[in-house]
Amino acid sequence: MRARENLRVIRSLMERATIYRAISAPTALVGGLSALSVCGWMLSKSGYIGVAAQRSVALTARDFIWPWLVALLVTGAANTFFIWREAQRDQRPFFSPGLRLALRSVIPSFFVAGAITFVVWRNPIDLDSTTILALSWIGFYGLGLLGTMNFAPRSLVILGVSFVLIAVIWLLLLSSPLLPDIEEIRGNEGPTFAMGLTFGLFHLIYAICTLARRRAAVTQPLAPE
Repeated sequence: MRARENLRVIRSLMERATIYRAISAPTALVGGLSALSVCGWMLSKSGYIGVAAQRSVALTARDFIWPWLVALLVTGAANTFFIWREAQRDQRPFFSPGLRLALRSVIPSFFVAGAITFVVWRNPIDLDSTTILALSWIGFYGLGLLGTMNFAPRSLVILGVSFVLIAVIWLLLLSSPLLPDIEEIRGNEGPTFAMGLTFGLFHLIYAICTLARRRAAVTQPLAPE
């Protein structure tokens, strides 16, 4: 019975793929702008950019964590609002079967990322932990998106693959003895650049492409009979 219900919900979600793209695009826009804002602020605080750019201020793990948690709360609040607004428009319950299935798909990955964050928060002196933490966030977020591939729009699956690939490639670059000490990859600012590239730039690209496709679909003239 449970499997039959899940299949019914998945089929319903696949039929509503366009609607879920419409919800995810503005959320990605908010998330991308929030991430780039945090990225710029942290680079300024560390002395990488700004009037007195010295690249000399090492941020602790807690200095790294709390601004990104603020960005997460802002993005989560925006996503909740967009889902609630769509539910009100369609006269559906907020905690619909589709939302519950989506949460069950992403929570395991997010739960592990949360546990890693808690451990790093308790050991803020280890400066190298911020790199592993950032790549863990990126990788597990991508895995969370891939957990919805059975019913999510193809664009979200591609976004998830992009996050996972960046996390894996970045880890391999860190372990390569042939790679020179590039500040933006191995230095103090490496985690911030990784977060800005993925949660910032990737989300903005996704939002722009999705919104452009949606606008093109709306404005496309009808083919002559």
